[in-house]
Amino acid sequence: MKTLIIYYSFTGNTRRLVSRLKEENNADLVEVFEEGNRSKAGAFTGGVMKSRKMKPAKLQPVKVDFSLYDRIIVAAPIWGGYPAPAFNSIIDMIPEGSKIEILLTSSSGKVQKGEGEVKARIVSKGIEIVSLQNIKTKKKDNIE
Repeated sequence: MKTLIIYYSFTGNTRRLVSRLKEENNADLVEVFEEGNRSKAGAFTGGVMKSRKMKPAKLQPVKVDFSLYDRIIVAAPIWGGYPAPAFNSIIDMIPEGSKIEILLTSSSGKVQKGEGEVKARIVSKGIEIVSLQNIKTKKKDNIE
């Protein structure tokens, strides 16, 4: 089984988590980057507003042939109770009929408000959610 982990990381916590998973699963790792540089203030003001509205972010170009993978894992941080805007951009790239596993990281360890809405948006795109895990980070730079 060939595994892809496609992810967005703002502070590095999600990157550290998926780097470990890459080794455990012999997976291909693809990191997405937003166009421009988002400041911390921008992430936690405009970024949170976009997250709550489940809006995508503008990403730098990404080339992934999803048809090469039997297993797709999507990982991103939670901002304001919803996945970061880059998560929505990743979901928009995934072909209809795909099955995905979702890993969301945060200091609270859960999608506080929007889990149902997030799942509904993904399913409406014809994507099956195999699992959704919320992973709690202890503090910046440390994954439990």
